[in-house]
Amino acid sequence: MMIANRMSEFLLHALRGASAVAMLAFAQPALALDCDVNGDGSINTLDINLVTQARNTPASVNDPRDPNHDGSITAADARVCVTRCSLPRCAIGPVAASMQLSLPQAVVGAGGTLVVTPSVLDSAGKTITPTPAVSYQVVPDATTSGAMPIVNGGNIELPADTRGSFTITGTVNGTAVTAQARFTVLQNTTSSSTADLLVVQSAAQSSVVNNLATLTQAVQNNDMVAVASAHAALVAASSTVDVNALSLTSVYAPDTGFVPTAGQLASRGYPQTAADIQFGTLTGQIRGKIQQITQLLNQPTGNDANDTATLGQYAADLQTLLTQLQQTTNRPTPYGLSNKSSDVNNLMTGDLPKVLKALAGRVDAELRQAGLIARAGNAGTLYGQLDANAAPVPLASGSTSPAAMYATAKPVFLLTGLLGYGGNIGSLIQKIYGDYLDQVQKMYILLAAQGLLNNILGQTVGEIGLVTGASFSFHIYHASNSVIDVAGMSGADAQNADVFLIGGAAVNAVSDLISQLGSVSQIQSIQDLNDFYQGMLDAIQGAGQAYEDAHQQPDYYYFNDFCIGLFGDSCMEFVYGSGFDYVGSGGPINIEPVIVLIRVNSPLGAKFGSGIFNFVGK
Repeated sequence: MMIANRMSEFLLHALRGASAVAMLAFAQPALALDCDVNGDGSINTLDINLVTQARNTPASVNDPRDPNHDGSITAADARVCVTRCSLPRCAIGPVAASMQLSLPQAVVGAGGTLVVTPSVLDSAGKTITPTPAVSYQVVPDATTSGAMPIVNGGNIELPADTRGSFTITGTVNGTAVTAQARFTVLQNTTSSSTADLLVVQSAAQSSVVNNLATLTQAVQNNDMVAVASAHAALVAASSTVDVNALSLTSVYAPDTGFVPTAGQLASRGYPQTAADIQFGTLTGQIRGKIQQITQLLNQPTGNDANDTATLGQYAADLQTLLTQLQQTTNRPTPYGLSNKSSDVNNLMTGDLPKVLKALAGRVDAELRQAGLIARAGNAGTLYGQLDANAAPVPLASGSTSPAAMYATAKPVFLLTGLLGYGGNIGSLIQKIYGDYLDQVQKMYILLAAQGLLNNILGQTVGEIGLVTGASFSFHIYHASNSVIDVAGMSGADAQNADVFLIGGAAVNAVSDLISQLGSVSQIQSIQDLNDFYQGMLDAIQGAGQAYEDAHQQPDYYYFNDFCIGLFGDSCMEFVYGSGFDYVGSGGPINIEPVIVLIRVNSPLGAKFGSGIFNFVGK
């Protein structure tokens, strides 16, 4: 009975959310029928005059001239209609036919403000300027928590405790024209390093998509000033995404507590369902497709026609997978999200940021190769090449000016492939990112409400030993077949483990972080762990040590029932065929301490362990 109740409650939340969105999609405001007497979709002076001309006459049923619905057309009705005019002062202008709502990002932190930008179009698809007045309403999904967002004109204010996903609906005043946008609210970005990383990634996604659209138009118009501006914004947005920091974080981060394992959820009323299985399959396929796109962007074949066709096919495949993912029959329960936590987390913190960077990087490379961005020098040099009235600027031997090159041979992969399909892929990245974060957040809001989150972290890895061929008192770098011995680690843990060697000036800072983190019982949330790893990364980089130098993965691992580094106990052994790379301070000191830290990459609560060892020499 408990299992049935849990499943019924979860499905009810999901269906209520779907119903709310469906109702928003099809409902039309009643005000749109009133005052638009001539039925042209806009309320203006023409309509006010028609109301005035019919003063003191009976109104028919649903008469648009009788907005106060008292059965008579009077001066009071005219006054009501004046307040509903589509344009200021009831001006006669273009009639709104459609609208788009733009958000700076789809994922935001609580405590901030989200600015909504409307774009109102006429029947010819042209933007109406100035923008007609738009009214907004925010509706929550079924599974949210905290205070509701506050609508203040075009600003959506987000209280500090707001969590979950919401739909904002804009209506052009005096019309039936509406548009919607969705956003998800995470923890406050100043108090949560995880939320900060995820919100920054969302903002970068939006910026890349917007600037790809601007680039497409600018390249087609041969507008080199606009090309340079959009290119700079694209590169800047990509640079804000910190792949290394994201690789050390988890999106499974409720405000407090820990998401249970799939086995624990099954015992608490959430057994595996057919939808969970399909969700897992689709997640794996989405990851595979995004990795294919990343590979093509990073290493195109050089055959522009083939690369363009392949990128187009990948984009179509990704759209199909997203459509399947969003079907009700494929929506996961908490079991499915927990069971596939590693895949989901790797998608969100690894695959998606990497493909975003690959997309921006490839556009940058193709623009430079096509001569549309100066390879060297300043912007004046480039624009001088395009201006027939400017003094001639010497070109490299065999090269062509950007304008001349573009006029004779427009690059196929750049125009059709990257700018044609790249914007579509960028939009799909946004949708996938928002959809998965929405599902994960719904899960832990629901589990928290039901009291099903774990209060403590699972067991960490055990003691760590080291063998480098020297002695147990000190160790050496670059010793063949050096070994890290780790107690209390399974083969599955070893497969997902990250190993860090932290030396030099970073030792003291990281040692302090380890002390501050304290025992397992003192860790209250995933955020505690994420903050620790972010602090570790900051300490490494602050000491001038590259992340890649500290992050040293073994060549292979195996279980050994007699480990020398642990004086005979059984353990998992990580083997380094060429030994450990140097991480010391580079100074004349002969012996320096090095922290060896093992992290098992589990989004539900990364197991970790560490030890300090003395190393000698370089």
